[in-house]
This record gives sequence, C-alpha cells and structure tokens, in this order.
Amino acid sequence: MIDTSKIIGKVEYCLDKWVQARSRDSWLIAALIAVFYKKYVHDGADCIPGKKYVALEDIADGRLPNTESIRRCRCKFHEEGKYLPPEAVIEKRAEHEDYMRHEMVKSTSDIEL
Repeated sequence: MIDTSKIIGKVEYCLDKWVQARSRDSWLIAALIAVFYKKYVHDGADCIPGKKYVALEDIADGRLPNTESIRRCRCKFHEEGKYLPPEAVIEKRAEHEDYMRHEMVKSTSDIEL
C-alpha cells in the first residue's frame, strides 16, 4: 500500500504541470501513473495497438496509488485555493449545480406528506 503522504507531492507536480488535471480526476490519475509509475504502464501492442494499460493486479496489490487517495489530495489543494480548475469549468459546474438543485426542488414539490 502506498502512503498518501508520499503521493501529495506527485499530485502537486501533476496539477502544476497539466491544467486539464485540475478539473478532471481521470487526467490527474493518468498523468500521475504515467510519470511516476512508468514501470507499471504496459504497451498494449498485444491487445490494442497504440494504447497503454496497467494490470489489474498492480492496482489490486497496492503497487499503484489508490485513485481515491489521489482525488483527496487534489481536493485538499482545491480547499486551500491552489491549482483550481479554469474559471470556465467552475462556472459550468455552478450552472449545472443550480440546474440540478432546481430540478430536485421541482420534483420534491410534487410529493405529498
């Protein structure tokens, strides 16, 4: 199992280097594994030419960092106001959140208690 305290610097490196990693956990996870865990990234020539993959055993056995730990590290930086996603992404998420909140209120107003 990989200690979270050892991941935080790697997460920060990726967030600093790739802006898309700030708004999508999948980008962050892929970047972190590609840069810091190269020996676990295999060429997919035997399966899907031109694609790379990691073995499920490497994930399950703890040789690769837990994706939830990576996400938590990113959240911690966001809480501190560091490495925030681009403003357009923040605005789009806020709009979606407002829409969902409106839809939830609308659907619950039909419920009789």
